[in-house]
Amino acid sequence: MEDPLPFRVAVRPLLLRLKHVHPHVYWHGQRVAAVMRVAATRFDVSRKERCRWVFGALLHDIGKLVLPASLLMKSRPLGDHEWARLKRHVHYGLYLVEQALSVEDARPLAPFLFLHHERPDGEGYPLGLTRGQIPREVHLLSIADAYVAMREPRPYRPARSHEEVMKEVHRRRGTQFEEHALDEMLPVLEHFRLKPFSPPSPEPTPARSAKPEYGRARAV
Repeated sequence: MEDPLPFRVAVRPLLLRLKHVHPHVYWHGQRVAAVMRVAATRFDVSRKERCRWVFGALLHDIGKLVLPASLLMKSRPLGDHEWARLKRHVHYGLYLVEQALSVEDARPLAPFLFLHHERPDGEGYPLGLTRGQIPREVHLLSIADAYVAMREPRPYRPARSHEEVMKEVHRRRGTQFEEHALDEMLPVLEHFRLKPFSPPSPEPTPARSAKPEYGRARAV
């Protein structure tokens, strides 16, 4: 991925389709990519690696393109069948990017697409990996992904403040988030303290009376 232009051209139709079908997922990916871009700059990684982190963030939820809005925007906790269906988005995402590029060209992005819901405590999916089996950059992405998701409004809850999110992030230290990766990301997340995370286009307004849910189906 030394020259990202051909890669960008190849995946652009996927991102445009996602923007049209699920704009909230598209803008979520843009925000996560912004966090990963700041992280890559702060950690002084190579240009090649920076491109990989940013594109991995942009595309990490591309598999949700296959899923209906009725599932993604549900305002109540998901049932077992719905939850199992949602978890398939990591498989769909890897397949879509391999089709847009090739299996070989998609390989640098595969960890971001397939492993971003793995957890250091082994309770993630799809493989149930533990901390040492998960690449560092995926640990970083999972933190960025969760932070942005909690800052955004959702149909089942309002957006949370930076302070509220940071309390929750620290609560999940060592279980959902790997400790060293979290220590690295704390200054990066602080960079976004005052950044608004309101959707740039109309989306369902969450009920202000909804209580935050930290259950399995609504972890972020």
